[in-house]
Amino acid sequence: MRGGTCVVIAAWLVVVSCSASGSGGGGAEPQGSVEADAADGEAVEAAPALPPEPPLPPGAAPLVARARLTLQGRMSLADPWDVRLVSVEAVTWPDPGLDCPDPELRPSGDPTDGFLIVLEAADRTFEYHTDTRYSIVLCSEGRPVRGRP
Repeated sequence: MRGGTCVVIAAWLVVVSCSASGSGGGGAEPQGSVEADAADGEAVEAAPALPPEPPLPPGAAPLVARARLTLQGRMSLADPWDVRLVSVEAVTWPDPGLDCPDPELRPSGDPTDGFLIVLEAADRTFEYHTDTRYSIVLCSEGRPVRGRP
């Protein structure tokens, strides 16, 4: 099971990296179009495309992929694309608790570089705080979320 998860994460990282670098990080996608119906010649409105995802800051791609996969698992969603990236920004958290301290841990006061990642799934938004290497925390009202959101 663990090997399958690694394959999914690796594939997801390739997709995220290619989409971030291939289109300049945030080209506009068509927002819908009118197409002629071949059968009767009537115009049919195509479904609007989802808004493009924001460009990723350097180093954010693997953490965004992990956050998306983590939320997909928490929400029991079938596809990681059911989780939409709303925003991602580089931040400096005031301490290693990533501005979402765990009451069971005692973080030092050293500032920690990382990312604020906002995702959307099932018409709800979720805020993930990360460092720049591996740590990722689903944060709600300044506290880590335990269990399912």
